[in-house]
Amino acid sequence: MTNPVAASPISKYYRRERVPGMIAGLALPNPTVLAAYDTFTDTDTTNLTAHTLDSGGTWSSVTGNITVVSNKAVAQSATSEVNKNVGYHDFILTCNITCGGATSAFAPGITFRGIDGTHYLYAYFSGDGNGILYKKSNTTLTTLGTFIWAADTSEHAIKITAIGDIVTIQVDSGMIWTFVVKEMSGGTFIGLRGFVSAGNKDKWDDFRVTGYTNTTRLDTFPSPLPFNTLTDNFTQADTTRLNTFGWTEDTGQWQVTSNKAGQSLTSSPTNAYVVSRDIGFSDVGLEVAITTPASGGFICGLVFRMQDKNNYIDCELNTNNGVTGTGKGFAIWYTNNSGTYVELASTHIIPAVATTYTMRVRAVGELITAELVESGLSLQCKSRIFLNATRVGLFEARNASPLTNASAYDNFKAYNG
Repeated sequence: MTNPVAASPISKYYRRERVPGMIAGLALPNPTVLAAYDTFTDTDTTNLTAHTLDSGGTWSSVTGNITVVSNKAVAQSATSEVNKNVGYHDFILTCNITCGGATSAFAPGITFRGIDGTHYLYAYFSGDGNGILYKKSNTTLTTLGTFIWAADTSEHAIKITAIGDIVTIQVDSGMIWTFVVKEMSGGTFIGLRGFVSAGNKDKWDDFRVTGYTNTTRLDTFPSPLPFNTLTDNFTQADTTRLNTFGWTEDTGQWQVTSNKAGQSLTSSPTNAYVVSRDIGFSDVGLEVAITTPASGGFICGLVFRMQDKNNYIDCELNTNNGVTGTGKGFAIWYTNNSGTYVELASTHIIPAVATTYTMRVRAVGELITAELVESGLSLQCKSRIFLNATRVGLFEARNASPLTNASAYDNFKAYNG
């Protein structure tokens, strides 16, 4: 018997052995080693290049000066940067950071996976609350992803994890921002980079790096047995309603146009519209190609772990003009009978009109991951909400009534997670 999933382009993404707590695409870490640890305990004004870490050797200067002040590392130059070779490219890093001010003039950042002092990844925690994951090549900074954090001049605990192609950033044990990053994958330099403005200075404390001694890509694991699968390319005559071939139009009217699914333009959307079907399992992998409307604000995506039209989780693209009104360009939410939306994970992107995006979601137990393929963005969260619900489907919300154009959905796939 032919494996019905083997030929699918999604199979590489979803055909994993289940490993509790691991996100699809991560490497499986082997035992860890303390690679660097520094409480910055030293005499005030000691330059970090003359300071010895609690564990892990010494720092090297990249630009400007960072010194010890009150047992913290403190930037002393307009741009201040040090680094060190920790010997590991897969790691967990924790550190406390303090912005010199609540403006974009400050950003106590972390550099990592560096090849040298001018080529590395850079987690930038701006004092105005805008976080950015950069790739730095010589003097060029390329944005790989963005996030929002609750910036102020208090001390905040950050955590950065880099395993394989997955980089996650977390602040104060809150939301986890997840990025797929293939650049600089073998770099082993990690450092501090911050700023001074009008006498105010960025600071760092309790710096710790735990390195993975070895990692095994989950892609190399044996493939599991074939699992249940559902595909729908919506190959039907134009205007065929989705509720005539296996779908339930939970809210609104859904029909086929040019072999793609979408809301009927005769609908008058004033809320979230959903079409769904019961696939019989709650651990699920989903994929769909979404072509955004030619104009106007939109929210569109996938629903899963859906109990009924008022209780479900959705993964969405959002231009901040629809019912949730949040500006979270790529996000996972749930809604319940109260009619409110609760954010589980998000990252910022401005979805383009008339553009096709491939969206993937995987939910296994409490772990939920999502990927926006063309944009290289990923999300990760944990939630027990609707843990056993087995309906999945398509989701759209518009602020235009009557509807003049709609998102188009194609190549829908559902796999037993």
